[in-house]
Amino acid sequence: MYSGLMAESKMAPKKFTEPIPKLKKWAEISPMDILCVLATIPVAAWYWYKKHWLPNNVLSTSLALTSVEAMALVEFQSAAILLCGLFFYDIFWVFGSTKVFGDNVMVSVAKQFDGPIKLVFPRFPSAGPSDQSMLGLGDIVIPGFFIALILRYDAERFTKGLKYSEKPIFFYTVLVFYFLGLASTYLALLLFHAAQPALLYLVPACLLSVLVLAASLGELKDLLMYAESEEGEVSEKKNEEEAEGNNSVEGATEPKKTK
Repeated sequence: MYSGLMAESKMAPKKFTEPIPKLKKWAEISPMDILCVLATIPVAAWYWYKKHWLPNNVLSTSLALTSVEAMALVEFQSAAILLCGLFFYDIFWVFGSTKVFGDNVMVSVAKQFDGPIKLVFPRFPSAGPSDQSMLGLGDIVIPGFFIALILRYDAERFTKGLKYSEKPIFFYTVLVFYFLGLASTYLALLLFHAAQPALLYLVPACLLSVLVLAASLGELKDLLMYAESEEGEVSEKKNEEEAEGNNSVEGATEPKKTK
């Protein structure tokens, strides 16, 4: 949760994010660091002592956001292969593991593991543990990596000045279909009264939505071949460093004016 709050604190005024001068000799601590710690402790304590679903969801959401921010998929094809692989993985462990191991392994692990690795939703206010729906963090983080990749693809479209690039239409589309996939998962849960592999609904919703949109705009090949260039970022940084070095050299070698 602390990491998630610190990520959001980047939008705070500069005076809140700068280190406190009096504490610099021990550690670089800013006022925002102190505020984030003070906000985190009560939530963590509430979860530790009560195991309530609300602080669990706060901590789980923070962990998911931090994961999406810390890691990234850089190629569309790799992202698509990963999603398709996890699509079948999720289906097997929810539907097929009972026949192989005699028990639903995915559901058993989710219920027995005591930690903020899932979102919990009570079906009614006084619901007990047996009357709660669960959504694993993998069903948030994995599509989150893909959605973040699509947002960066939108940014590249904007730099190229492509059609309808004024707004991140691919990002909006995949985000809407992600929530539609979640709604479909919950609807299937209510209809069949059995655990559902969320990626069964989320992967087709996310992948097909952007593929259809790209095909309609004539950008299907561009989307399929999209890959972020790390070399470009490194060379750009190197050029900036060289430019700074040249400026410093010019300043050092500039002849002094005589009166």
